[in-house]
Amino acid sequence: MGWSPTLTWLRWGPKYHLHRRVLQPAFAKSKVGQYIGLQRKEALIFCQAMVNDPESWVNAARRCSVAMVLKIAYGLDVEGPESKWIGLAEDSAHAIGKAGAPGSSILDLFPASE
Repeated sequence: MGWSPTLTWLRWGPKYHLHRRVLQPAFAKSKVGQYIGLQRKEALIFCQAMVNDPESWVNAARRCSVAMVLKIAYGLDVEGPESKWIGLAEDSAHAIGKAGAPGSSILDLFPASE
């Protein structure tokens, strides 16, 4: 699927530790305070969306979470609920959900002998 380099799909080992070392500093206790402004902004947008259309709370929650992750991880801004980034995140979540648990495919249960 092309997802092997991501942290969630890596097996425990040197490559996992490398990815974790690269990602961990941004979420250290001393650094998370820098995201408060972004969280407040996105919470306000979320609340406004809930007041304007309470029936679409799922879309508002999805937009809020995707907007925060994309801004922190990649510096990207999500313009609105119809943003292409929301669609990509939704497609990825659907594919990951349908893929099953990592390490549970038939190939993982019966690995090729060397």
